[in-house]
Amino acid sequence: GNQKYFLIFICCMHVGQMCYITSTFYYLTRIGTAGLHNLGTKLLHFLWADPYALFLGAFQCLGVTGNTFLVMRAGFNALANLTVNESMNIRRYVYVSDDGNQYLNP
Repeated sequence: GNQKYFLIFICCMHVGQMCYITSTFYYLTRIGTAGLHNLGTKLLHFLWADPYALFLGAFQCLGVTGNTFLVMRAGFNALANLTVNESMNIRRYVYVSDDGNQYLNP
């Protein structure tokens, strides 16, 4: 069904999150650090230059972690031609298993 479209959607979302994190990091490293030569001063400036952007970037890092798991799980389900329900309750679908206990989804 729609597993491949969902997989495409979450892959696009994953790419968007990675672009956001990269651009936020680029922004935070570039604002106002031209005259700073000490590494400690640059680090403190990086952390406090724009706390809002830093918070949103860190929040997106958490989102990427969960989204990575979701991409892997949906990818496996799409390759195995399983629905989420079948994947979660595989032990209940013994009538579609072969003699080697391998799941066969026609």
